[in-house]
Amino acid sequence: MEKPIYLKDSEDVKLFNELRKKVNQRVEAIPENRDIYIQIKAIILPLVYFGLYFFAVFNAEKPWVYISSFILMGISLVLIYLNLIHEAAHNNIYKSKKLNGLVLQIFDFVGANSYIWKKRHIASHHAYPNVDGWDTDIEQSGLLLIVPWIKAKGVQKYQHFFFFLVYPLYLFNWMFIRDFRDFFDKERVILKTQGAIPMVEKVKMVSYKLFYFFIR
Repeated sequence: MEKPIYLKDSEDVKLFNELRKKVNQRVEAIPENRDIYIQIKAIILPLVYFGLYFFAVFNAEKPWVYISSFILMGISLVLIYLNLIHEAAHNNIYKSKKLNGLVLQIFDFVGANSYIWKKRHIASHHAYPNVDGWDTDIEQSGLLLIVPWIKAKGVQKYQHFFFFLVYPLYLFNWMFIRDFRDFFDKERVILKTQGAIPMVEKVKMVSYKLFYFFIR
């Protein structure tokens, strides 16, 4: 596929340069010791997540403790994603790319896939934000219509009635359907735009998924 071509507008370029200058000034003004806080989170949040799992396992005979532990795991998973995974993908936690890569690998242990998510986020979403056919964040799933310029078909016409029932299945879809489709479905944006995926990454993905599925 040919890469999208953008028409440049002098006013847009001027605005972009002004915004970039202001953002750089804001970033430079951030205290250097700020990094220590996210680095502490990179240790504490995974410990909380996995600690809750073992706490649930060792208290399986207490229903409310067991259920509450998994509810808190879900909350901590959101915190891990918002505080760590995104920043690690951008190499913003540590100066070392290897250390950021280790943090990003937490994603593999919690059911997602770090390799394909970084491809989606950095090489697709940030490179081509909201460009149909290139940004995986607006890629259609089939069941729900998520972009206004495509005509609703079939059950999509009634999605406003059942969307609240489908939304809780988002995590399940991500971990057990979407990742597999991005790895093996040639019609998906990732394979069309980012090229072939190394076999070693496919093996790692399946291995981590099996580990996550059976450990649960």
